[in-house]
Amino acid sequence: MSIRELDLRTILENMIDVVVILDLNGVFRSVSPSVRCMLGYAPADMIGTVSFDYLFPDDRERVAWTFLRTLESERQMEWFRFRHADGRFIWLETVARAVRDGNRLRGIVVSARDVSDRMRMEEALHERERRYRMIVENANDAIYLHDFEGNIIDVNDNACRMLDYRREELVGANLGKIDPKWRLPENPELANLLTHERHTFERENVRRDGSVVPVEVSVKIVGWEGSGLVMGFVRDITERKTAEAQLRRSEKQYRLLVENTMDYVVRFHLDGTVLFVSEAIETNLGYLPQEVVGRSYLDFVHPDDRPSAGRVFRLASKEGQQGSMECRLRRKDGRYRWMEIRGKSFRNDVTNRLEIISVARDVTRRVEMEQALRRAEKGYRDIFDNALVAIYRSTPEGRVVMANEASARILGYESADDMVHSDTDVAEQIYVDGTDRQWIIDRLETKDSCVVEIPYRRKNGEITWSMHYIRAIRDEAGGLLCFEGVAQDITEQKKAEENLRTTLNNLEGLVQERTEELEDVNTALRVLLNRSKEDRRILEERLQRNVNELLMPTMNELRTCGLNEKGLLFLDLLQSNLREITSPFLSNLSSFYKNLTPREIQVAGMIREGKRTKEIAELLGVSTVTVDTHRINIRTKLGLIGEKVNLRSHLLSMA
Repeated sequence: MSIRELDLRTILENMIDVVVILDLNGVFRSVSPSVRCMLGYAPADMIGTVSFDYLFPDDRERVAWTFLRTLESERQMEWFRFRHADGRFIWLETVARAVRDGNRLRGIVVSARDVSDRMRMEEALHERERRYRMIVENANDAIYLHDFEGNIIDVNDNACRMLDYRREELVGANLGKIDPKWRLPENPELANLLTHERHTFERENVRRDGSVVPVEVSVKIVGWEGSGLVMGFVRDITERKTAEAQLRRSEKQYRLLVENTMDYVVRFHLDGTVLFVSEAIETNLGYLPQEVVGRSYLDFVHPDDRPSAGRVFRLASKEGQQGSMECRLRRKDGRYRWMEIRGKSFRNDVTNRLEIISVARDVTRRVEMEQALRRAEKGYRDIFDNALVAIYRSTPEGRVVMANEASARILGYESADDMVHSDTDVAEQIYVDGTDRQWIIDRLETKDSCVVEIPYRRKNGEITWSMHYIRAIRDEAGGLLCFEGVAQDITEQKKAEENLRTTLNNLEGLVQERTEELEDVNTALRVLLNRSKEDRRILEERLQRNVNELLMPTMNELRTCGLNEKGLLFLDLLQSNLREITSPFLSNLSSFYKNLTPREIQVAGMIREGKRTKEIAELLGVSTVTVDTHRINIRTKLGLIGEKVNLRSHLLSMA
């Protein structure tokens, strides 16, 4: 072996790379010893095997094309995965050159180097770049990459969309194209960035059409291919700026509202300490705001209201919860006012602490009116429950929906509840004559109310009489909602009237008989009146005696016949008339004032006896207005109009 061959063998045995010789079919013909260290094979084991069998399946076709190109050219480089003796695949970087003997192609010599670590690093780098690009392209913010002179290196799609430029129009352009302030000789933002390496500020970027978009820029110095660049994250804050402007307007309106409303606004700490109160508190409670801030709200609450106020305050202290209450707060002058307070918790953006904001309104007048209304309602309820007359409400269909105890008592029910909750059909079960109810309904279609006397059927079937005042309750459109009524049991009155009619019929017969007797007496009197005064005196005495002996005993007998009160009144009237007939007063009155009517003479006699207007009206069966008219006529005819003279006293003096 020559020294040259020895040196070549020594080099091959000690080199790290693997050198192999392949024939034209890709079969190993020679393999360097370093294959054992790199691939784990013995050189002898590989000689005679096909090189393509060791390749990763996905790489075989590509390597085969490289093999063919190597046969046609001088030199080829390739990277592929080769199977290790332990079964795993490693990346090899190869340089192949064709071997020729003159013009004859003998094979290919290949030098291979293990580049697995480098390939893994490159793959990791590619993955990082892919992820970076994916993050950049899918970021919500626009991203710029530029140098310190403002030359744009790269932008993401969101930057293009925000500014309405294509990527190629921005890449290579200067940042001053979209940020005019970047061109300023002194750029404070860049100076700040160079000092701190990270900086956030607000700017205005210019779109393609010249419109301005407010942005928030966060910049950072990053390394890029051995030099420093600036990466800017740019966020469109148009909505935020709009919201801030709206918030400022809202805060201005809120402050105007707080400062000018009659209600006052209070902000509390969770422990109840007043942190802020609007100036309206002076109008409501007399305090200046500075006299209240720093004190506990309980200092102003009426002692009786503190437990309930504490419960509501604790409820409102929970985040997002709200509460309301009415309590009495002490004014500066010591008096208490009823206040309606509505509060809700919120988190203070500055301190990040929960606080309570509330609005208080003076409702003293309303509370006092409600208390008065409750007292009035209680009074009404007492009257309703204890009234002797029936009070009820019924539907147009005939169902009783409200009634007091007197209603139940009149109709024979055990209680008002029993009456309301029973299946009572007014038209069928209560009205004796169903047409009475229909008459009432027809009447109330054109009038608001009516008064009727009708018979009713009690629960046990007994018939009673009631006098009803009924009114229709209507809605705003005039539709009928229900009926409300007040009723009084007049059964006994009806019986008395019937008895009175019977008695009056009997009395009319007696009066007719006595009238005939009186006519005979009057005939005799007329004869006697034509005689002398002595004869007249004798006749008057005889008349008086006849009345006393013939008529008065009969009337006294009538008084023992069980007459009711009204019958006795009529009997009194009859006796009074007889006495007036025989009295000298009547003679004097008739003779001196012949222009008085018989009815006026009758009324004058009753006045002289001391009877009141109402009694005279009942005795004569006329109204009190008619009696008053007679009194005026009597005073007129007696010349007493304008005189402060008692009519009865004057009539007594005439007797």
